[in-house]
Parts: sequence; C-alpha cells; structure tokens
Amino acid sequence: MDGSGPELPLTSRSRSAQVPTSDSFITLTRALRALALGLLLSARAAAAVEESPAHLTVTRATGAESCPDALTLATEVNRLNGETALDGSGRSASRTRLFVEIVYGLDGYRAMIRAQGARSGERALSDVGPDCKNLGDALALTLAIVLDNFRDEPSIDPKSRERKPLEPVAEDDPGNDSSNATSLDLSPPDFEAGAGLGLGFVRGLEPLAFADSELWLGSQVSLSLGARLVFPNDLVLARGGARVSLVSGALRPCFMPLGTRDGHRLGVCVAGLLGPMIAEGRGFDETKSSTLLWGAISAGLTGSGPILASLHWSARAMAHTVPRPLTFTVEGTDESYETPRGGLFAGAGLRMVLQ
Repeated sequence: MDGSGPELPLTSRSRSAQVPTSDSFITLTRALRALALGLLLSARAAAAVEESPAHLTVTRATGAESCPDALTLATEVNRLNGETALDGSGRSASRTRLFVEIVYGLDGYRAMIRAQGARSGERALSDVGPDCKNLGDALALTLAIVLDNFRDEPSIDPKSRERKPLEPVAEDDPGNDSSNATSLDLSPPDFEAGAGLGLGFVRGLEPLAFADSELWLGSQVSLSLGARLVFPNDLVLARGGARVSLVSGALRPCFMPLGTRDGHRLGVCVAGLLGPMIAEGRGFDETKSSTLLWGAISAGLTGSGPILASLHWSARAMAHTVPRPLTFTVEGTDESYETPRGGLFAGAGLRMVLQ
C-alpha cells in the first residue's frame, strides 16, 4: 500500500470528503463547550482575585512596638494612593502578599519589605531617629509607591525597573527610529505536554498526544513550536483494512488577554499543522504502505493555572479544518478511504513555567 504504481494495492489522490457525524461528535461538541465555559469562569475568578487589595502582614520585634501595625500602615497607604490598595485586616484574597518585619537595635529602626505571590522582591529601610515615626512614614510612602508604580510589574525590586540611558539618535539616520522598537520577553521558554481525544483527524474518536515549547514575546503574546501525534487507527474496508497514523508539526501563536503567565490565564490560539499521514494495508496479498502530506489550520481556546511552584495545569479546546482532504484508494476496486475535512480536539496536560 503506497502512494503510486500499479503494483500497489493502495494509492492516493486528493478528493473532498465530508466530516462524519455521530452521537460521539455531538457528545464531544458539548464537552468542548463545557470546557471552554469552565476555562472562562476560572480566568474571570483569577482576575477578580487579582483585583483585590494586596494582603499586608506586619511583624514588630521587641523594642519596635511603637511602630505602626498592619491596619495603621494600610490606612495610611490607602490615603496616599487615594484608593483601597492594601488590606491590613487579613481578609484579602489577593495573590499579592506583602510582609513587613520591623526590628530595633543599636543602629536604630530597620524594616524589611518582602513581596510574594503575583509579585516578588525585597525592599529594606532604616532610620536612626529616636522613635519610629520617621520609619513609619517612610514605610507608608514606600508601600504606596510599590503598589502604584509597580502595579503591572512582577517584581518590586527597583533594579528591575532600571533602563539603560538612551543612545543619541543622529537626525540624518532614518533607520534609527526608536518608535519602531519592540520589547521582547527573552526569558526561557515554557514547556507543555499532554493528551486528549480528537475527532476528524483520521476517522471517529482517536487518542492524541501533544507537546509544545512556548516562547513569550511580551506579557500577552506567545509563539510555540510543537508536535501532534494521532495514534494508529485501524480502519475496516470491504476487501481488507488499513492502519492509519498521523504525526504533524505545529506552529501556534497565542494571545492571552486574561490573567498572567505565572498565574491563571485564558486566551485564544491559532495553529498551522503539517505532517505525514501513513496508511498501511491490512488483509491484502501484499502489505504495502502509502504516505501523504496532511495539513490543517486550527483555532480555539487555551488556559492554564498554577499547581505548585513552576508546575501548572493546562487545557485546550481546538477546532481544525483541512484545506485539501486526502483519499487512499484500493487499486482495481472502488474501495477508498477519505480523510475528514475538519474536526475537533480537547485535551489537558502539564506546563512548566521557567521564568
């Protein structure tokens, strides 16, 4: 069974084919809708959590009891910012958590600010005054600046905000147009792998595995390169059978408007799929194989969220269309196998975020 030659029982040609309809197709469509709705609700819940005031915890060592507590400090920070940006009551559900530790020693008062969760980093303050008033004022002002100026930054460390001085641009050099500059995220790529069920790749429901390496081009845009594997599917023909499998590469740009890279996120992706579809004849006088180049364009929803440290869960629901469906034909008969014109895929997996 191969792609050409009169001696081969199975050859190939391109021909249109219709996507098979069945109860399983309807069931899978309903499952995909439920998955998409679940991802959307998860992302909205994560976004609501992120909009909550940051959680503040204040620890005062012996000798620093006169320094402001969490409620006093949060009240002053909110007054400076003109909004409720910090919660000192311990009831906030925000993933941003600020810890302030104040100590008193021979060198005066010292405070350490640590951020965990959606943002991270440390700030240190000190004052040699006779009481804690100056340090308390400095703490409130510093926290107000952190919550306002670093609102969209992953770190409160001021070094993360440093920028190199601008190079002078010659007026007669039209190629030096800084307005065309694009800021890229050059952090290590994320890795994702998983499995699921596909419909319309070979025929009917079939297990499918996927793996992707994802490079971030900013806070909301990513580009991934990966592979898709449709496990061998045995097809029964009137005068024999065929085992058909598919391996394709995938180039997938994504736009993630909801959530953050290291938190819950939801977005849309499109992908180009291209790879060999292999059909091996079964039940014929000679066992031959035929290989054709299969291609498709897919689009759908993708989402993920943290499990532990850098390990995240991931889920996706995609639909694809095949511009040129393939047909495998048994020589000398009217028996043929046609690939579907389109289909669906739903799967889940694990994702490693390497920032």
